[in-house]
Amino acid sequence: MQENNRGLISVIIPVYNVEQYVQRCLDSIYRNTYKNLEIICVNDGSTDGSLEILKAQTDERVVVIDKTNGGVSSARNAGMKAATGEYIAFVDPDDWVHSRYFEYLMRAIDGCDIACCSFQKICEQKDEEIINYHFPQVYTEEEAERIRDVRDKVWGRIYTRVILENMWFRNEIEICEDKVFNLEVFISSCRVAVVPLKLYFYFMRQSCISISCVLDPWFIHMGLSFCLLQE
Repeated sequence: MQENNRGLISVIIPVYNVEQYVQRCLDSIYRNTYKNLEIICVNDGSTDGSLEILKAQTDERVVVIDKTNGGVSSARNAGMKAATGEYIAFVDPDDWVHSRYFEYLMRAIDGCDIACCSFQKICEQKDEEIINYHFPQVYTEEEAERIRDVRDKVWGRIYTRVILENMWFRNEIEICEDKVFNLEVFISSCRVAVVPLKLYFYFMRQSCISISCVLDPWFIHMGLSFCLLQE
């Protein structure tokens, strides 16, 4: 059964040289049962055919922003500035989402500031582990250290626009910018709903460098309240 569209979600996709993957990403969003979407594609100075693919989209919900290259933080900020939705979501252009991704997250976010889900990490050559959250109903401040996968990423979730008021990605940070962004969001003691279903598919390209970034001490003293929602 299709979800009653309760609010517009602005889906922000930073695009840079992903002509092989971006259509797959967009198609997965088009297939979603939740239709009240504003799909903001920010071309960050691509030198391949990515911009042409974006301009060829016929779905009226797509908004294309073309800008000079400034990095993923700059692209996401441009998308946030253009966003008109009550909710904000970030999807990377080489990833894709389940057809009920936005429906389930919208069901979960009632009374919360963020709703996130499980994800599957997929490499070009083989599938890797499936990440599933099995958390207690509520997390205390002392337990926040255990929830790295929730706090580390900006994809695989939706945010209320209110919680992101005056929040921006830092353009000067090129590595782990999503962790820093979430630090500043979570420090406001937000409430996060967790949907224990793998609804986001994180694609690891061989050309990408895997970087481990540890910001754990920054997060230990956050007062976070988590609730686990079952379908």
